[in-house]
Amino acid sequence: MKNFTIPSPFKKAVFTVFVAAMGMLSISWTEDKEEVTPNQQSASYQVINQKAFIAGAGKLKDWKSEVSNFDCTGQFVAQQGELGSISDFSFSLNIADLNNAKEGSELQKAISTKGINEIVFMQKKLMILPIMKMVYMGGEVTMKDGSHASPIYLSYELDENQNIKVTGKQHVRLSEFGIKAPNIDAGALEDEIIINIEFTLAKPQFASTTVKMEPIQLAARPMGKRADTRD
Repeated sequence: MKNFTIPSPFKKAVFTVFVAAMGMLSISWTEDKEEVTPNQQSASYQVINQKAFIAGAGKLKDWKSEVSNFDCTGQFVAQQGELGSISDFSFSLNIADLNNAKEGSELQKAISTKGINEIVFMQKKLMILPIMKMVYMGGEVTMKDGSHASPIYLSYELDENQNIKVTGKQHVRLSEFGIKAPNIDAGALEDEIIINIEFTLAKPQFASTTVKMEPIQLAARPMGKRADTRD
């Protein structure tokens, strides 16, 4: 029995067709995969439930002082619970809004002696790590006439209402602004303070569109008389 041998040109043709077919399948799969993302809706979120406190360390213990009034602003865009972009983010802390805890009073005294009334932060750079649900935000802290680069680190999570809860920490050294922490007793402040912020991004509510159908009135037209064809 003779062995059937496929001619070489035929092999090349079959191989060419196979490669072309695989290429078309690959392109189609890639296009189908990319078409899913644009259909997912992204929207701006509203900032609610802002809170803040300042923490630090003393010679014998750690401390924190709540901020009674705190407000932050920014443009937040999210897509299916993932932060997509943050722009124009800023916040300010009024020194007078620190609570009356001992350390808060000490911090007020240390900062106020320099004529500083508030601490302001403004966003400059941004890097979002969606897998880790973390955000690195570069920016500047300003106290009166002095400004220093100081990043803030944010982390976020999706709550049961599909809102995004955000927390952040920022380390600031008082000495960079010419502020010397008072060294009064064992509970005195140290140079570095930590600004802690917390807020929620409320999921936007999309109103449903209702089309009101008006009834159509048809005018009745009298039927014409039929001609009598009988003799």
